[in-house]
Amino acid sequence: MENIRITPNGVLILEFLRANEGAFAPSDIAEGTGIPAKAIQGSINALVKNLLLDKSDKVLKEVVNSKGLKEQREYVTYVLTQLGQEIEIVQE
Repeated sequence: MENIRITPNGVLILEFLRANEGAFAPSDIAEGTGIPAKAIQGSINALVKNLLLDKSDKVLKEVVNSKGLKEQREYVTYVLTQLGQEIEIVQE
C-alpha cells in the first residue's frame, strides 16, 4: 500500500470517526475533535481525495442565521471508507 500523508487534523478526524460509528456533519466532527470549524472542511476534503472518507446522506440541522432567526439547513455528512478504517496511522 502506498503511503498517504495525513495532516495532524486528518489524524484527529480519522480517530474521531473510528471511535464513533455513523455519519457526521463537518460541524459535529469539528466539535468532537476540537478542530476549528473554519479549518475542518479542508481537512475533510483531503481525506475524501485520499479515499479515506466518503460523502454520505445529507441531514437537516437547525442553525441561527445572520438575522438571528432559527432555520433548517441541509448538510452533507461523512463516513469512513474501508481504507479509512484499516489504514495504519504512523505519527512522524
